[in-house]
Amino acid sequence: MLRFTLRRLVSLVGTLLTISLLIYLAGSALPNDAAQMQLNVYANDANLAVLREQLGLNLPLWQRYLMWLRHALSGDLGTSLSFHSPIGPLVFARLWQSAILAFGAMLVSVPLAILLGTLSGIYRNRFPDYAMTGVGLLGVSVPEFVWGVLLILLFADTLHLLPPTSISRGSPLYTPRVLVLPILTLTFLTLAQVGRLMRSGVVSTLREDFVRTARLKGAGERQTIFRHVLPNAIAPAISAIGLNFGWMFGSLAVVETLFSYRGLGELIVFSVQNRDIPLLQAAVLVVALIVCLGNLIADLVIIGLDPRLRKSLNG
Repeated sequence: MLRFTLRRLVSLVGTLLTISLLIYLAGSALPNDAAQMQLNVYANDANLAVLREQLGLNLPLWQRYLMWLRHALSGDLGTSLSFHSPIGPLVFARLWQSAILAFGAMLVSVPLAILLGTLSGIYRNRFPDYAMTGVGLLGVSVPEFVWGVLLILLFADTLHLLPPTSISRGSPLYTPRVLVLPILTLTFLTLAQVGRLMRSGVVSTLREDFVRTARLKGAGERQTIFRHVLPNAIAPAISAIGLNFGWMFGSLAVVETLFSYRGLGELIVFSVQNRDIPLLQAAVLVVALIVCLGNLIADLVIIGLDPRLRKSLNG
């Protein structure tokens, strides 16, 4: 298992390097650059030349990337071309804001998905199963920005129960009402995907011989579900949880922009609009790191739950 973890960590480093290069190339291919975006109507050849030299944009692309990579490997993510301040504290402050949303959505969606998926599998082809199937179809087919707009129309414009935006002074934890709508928006897809996988796992596990054996030995239905069915049915759901946690950080750009929430996703949108490539690169790399770590942790949990996988890795 240690060798498996080390291989995955080495692969993670290669993935991050590849993503950093792709982001640098894609960002540099955008029309206009940071100097033109900052000068706007005052952009002329003389002003652009001076500002590009100040920002280091007059250097060749490969040289700028290698300089960034050398500083990044030493822990220095550079200076934002828009904010003229160190990128590291800026990105990690926004990361904390986004983590509040992501963890809040996971705390709501994961237990609910496991519960509904388990009930759906136990009561297969009955009302709980049909209800979960309907929720799953809606969650997968409707984009998160549509859910967000519908929630704003219902709870903010019609019922006047919650604020339509998530603008707050300081940490949003001091005003938790601003978190409700974005967390609900992020919850739907995770609820649908994890719930459907949990249902499939429960249905297939209930057909296994060891479940029949447990029942024949006199085990009660509750004991059978909690001791035999859930530990074996939950592995696919755990994998989906890891993927969805990474997806949440990747899709926060849409949700945070919709609700004016000052998180990492909103920062990525800002950096693209202002052609702030160093800031964009750092923010996207943080998201990529979270996605990779989420998948790795999910895989390690699944291996820990399944003795057969542990044996194959050790062998």
